Amino acid sequence: MIRKGRSSARSDKRDRRTLRLLADGDPNGLRRLLRDHGGTVRARLQVDFGKVFDQYLRTTDIPELVHETKGDSVTVWFEKVVPGFRVPVVLTIDGKERRVTVGTEPVEIATGGKAEDFALDRNFYMTVRAK
Repeated sequence: MIRKGRSSARSDKRDRRTLRLLADGDPNGLRRLLRDHGGTVRARLQVDFGKVFDQYLRTTDIPELVHETKGDSVTVWFEKVVPGFRVPVVLTIDGKERRVTVGTEPVEIATGGKAEDFALDRNFYMTVRAK
């Protein structure tokens, strides 16, 4: 038997209330859903996903990951994103998988040689462009 703690039971009750608002056609239902679940994620992971919600739920732009190779490094950054958008992505550079947090400011990744192959994990809803 799985026992739930108090916080989990409260969370379930809040989830049911929010889903009921959505089902009843409450115009504030979606806003409450985003606020409640965004807050839950933020509290559990101690990371603010507000900019991710802003990007994917409030704009029609798909984030564009731009990369530029210079010597023995690759520089990456996002374009077509809301200000402050910053997320971890999984990149494969010359067969090596790397997890890098990227935002609108350029991030330099040392490759140890000229980078021939660059790919973004296909599970990310983003486009990739070489500069």
